[in-house]
Amino acid sequence: MKKDFKEKILPGLHHESVRVRLITQDVIEALQRGLKREHVWSDMGYASPERSGMLWLDMQQKESQNFWVAFSQLILFQFIMPVIAHAIPLLFLRLPFSRRMEIESDFIGLLLVASAGYDLRITP
Repeated sequence: MKKDFKEKILPGLHHESVRVRLITQDVIEALQRGLKREHVWSDMGYASPERSGMLWLDMQQKESQNFWVAFSQLILFQFIMPVIAHAIPLLFLRLPFSRRMEIESDFIGLLLVASAGYDLRITP
């Protein structure tokens, strides 16, 4: 896939790449702040206490790595803020194709971007 889009991939120091990285970092930090306020999900109760911490850390690392890989695909398609508001929930959630779920996913994206301090009405 990288070979197919080689001409469209921006270098890491390009101003748009830096902008995407900074916005993504803000959104992830806002998401992590929100997760700290919640309790550990009840379906983790079946894990033994000594292993639950290790599983949780491993899940966070995998999600973080997977997020950067998936989000870098957005850079290929000329990143703009409304696209992020639509795409971030799709990166976190696995939803079947349904108009209602698509609208819900867009709403979650708007909440995530707003919690990071961005106003999509004022997109550059």
